[in-house]
Amino acid sequence: MRRKSGIAIVATLVILVLVGLLVFGTFYTTQIEQFVTRNDSTSTQANYIAQAGLQKYKTALFQNFRWALGQPAVNASACENPLYAGIDWDRNGPGTMQTFNSQGQMVFTENIAGGQATVTMRRDANDRNYMTITSVGRFAGAQSSVRAVFNLANAGLLRYAVVAGSGSGQRAITGGARVRGGVFIEGDQNNPAERVFVGSGSMEISNSYNLSGNSLLSTRVVPVQVGNLCASFRVRWGTIGIGGSAGLGSANTQQNPNNNLVDIKIGDPILVPSHPNLALAYTTSGNSQLITNQTCTPFCASFVGRYDISDAESPRFPRLDGPGTCGANQTWRQCIIADARNVVFTRGNFLPALPAGASWSNAASCSAILNQTTISLDSTTIDCRFNLNGRAAGGFYYTPNGNDGVLEVYGSVVMQGFNLQTTRGSNQPRSILYRAYGYDQSGRAATILLQRGSDGNGGRLLLRGNLLPDGTAPFPQQALALMAEGSSNDPTSVQYGDNQMTVAAFIYSAKRITMSGSQSALVGMVIADSLCVDSSCNNQGSTDIYYVDPGINLPGALAAVPGTRVAVFQILSYERF
Repeated sequence: MRRKSGIAIVATLVILVLVGLLVFGTFYTTQIEQFVTRNDSTSTQANYIAQAGLQKYKTALFQNFRWALGQPAVNASACENPLYAGIDWDRNGPGTMQTFNSQGQMVFTENIAGGQATVTMRRDANDRNYMTITSVGRFAGAQSSVRAVFNLANAGLLRYAVVAGSGSGQRAITGGARVRGGVFIEGDQNNPAERVFVGSGSMEISNSYNLSGNSLLSTRVVPVQVGNLCASFRVRWGTIGIGGSAGLGSANTQQNPNNNLVDIKIGDPILVPSHPNLALAYTTSGNSQLITNQTCTPFCASFVGRYDISDAESPRFPRLDGPGTCGANQTWRQCIIADARNVVFTRGNFLPALPAGASWSNAASCSAILNQTTISLDSTTIDCRFNLNGRAAGGFYYTPNGNDGVLEVYGSVVMQGFNLQTTRGSNQPRSILYRAYGYDQSGRAATILLQRGSDGNGGRLLLRGNLLPDGTAPFPQQALALMAEGSSNDPTSVQYGDNQMTVAAFIYSAKRITMSGSQSALVGMVIADSLCVDSSCNNQGSTDIYYVDPGINLPGALAAVPGTRVAVFQILSYERF
């Protein structure tokens, strides 16, 4: 009996030990599961905090970028991110900007939901349009990090070398133009499959220029060299075709990396050739994708895809009788006339009425041209200035001066029913040098608008010979805008009439601009319903267009056009690490 009793005790102890181990194991496992659950919970919470910190500063960055674009002191570089120097978080104006530290960073700490987020905003030293936000969330000992890279750009109308409309039944751009700068084509919403752009021959759209070797322009244009114009190619409605050796951007990014465009965004889902015998090297179905190969003929850009600006935000080709920005229900034309103080030179017998207190500088000289259909700037002096407070305030004044005539323009000059011709001949000026002033000589920017008359005639601009700023200030520190509405029965509003001629100005053509002169150039920008580089728009001829950013020295007419500032805010990458 004793032996059996001892065995029972041992068995009981074994059972108790086993039960204890089971209980301890269960307890330990429960503790581990609770710890893991708690750790997962805190890690998730830390991630939420990191995400919240990033989202807060992403929203603030976008709001400040849009606000900064609307400020009158936005810098003059096409590639200059207005937030690169610093950010005015409260948007209170000068003196309240927070600047980046010596590492190009701003660091913020935010208390969020019982945890903390450390947010670092960093500007990119190599590309001023790029901003990186890194957010580190911490909660109860757990940590999580997220990072996003953003591209901030202004896609407004004045950021392109060429702005084209619908083409009015023709392609918006044809021929072998070499464009240094971006291109925007609105196209026709009712015909989104229309080919609005055909590049052939030596056509090139690139991202930089260098005028230092140009004897005409090296001392008359600033900056004389730009390595990165932030050039984009955008088509809102339509398709494009590329053939021959033509290309958008450089075909070799190793040899010429700055000529790679920022992006190519086409409204139609597929980029198609304009003709069966035009080879197409690259197509996209619409999703943006990065091109990493070293040769990318013919579409060379960091991003290629569908048009990327919403209908509400998208710029539009400006029409004279479309909306202006000078007041409610005011057209662009009305804004320009208001900037001219309602002084409109009209073909006929009478000088226009002047603002109170103003008087003509030479009424007889100005009256002598009023019956002319075409006003020629040649060997005859024309004085249509009016004075205020003892000095020239408005109008224009032309004097022949040997090889170089001189044209002075004050504020906005509106001419109705006239054609204007800058004439070059054996006994006439080979160049016209202009002096541009604001109204009453406030600033150095001016406009000439040629309107068609009530009979449908006039409104045409024929450029012959060079038209350049004089030596008092380079372009665009003094800036001239030339605008032509065109006549009712002529498809061309502006025409280059000579070979080897150079114009430094901002040109608006309500209809077509024909730049048919061989080895001719435009420095500034052109806004036209369509652009041809030969007289028949048949892809022949060539010309050079160099984009120069107007900055804040805008002629009154350009200041009144809508769509000059369009904020593009792209998320390039988003990661958790």
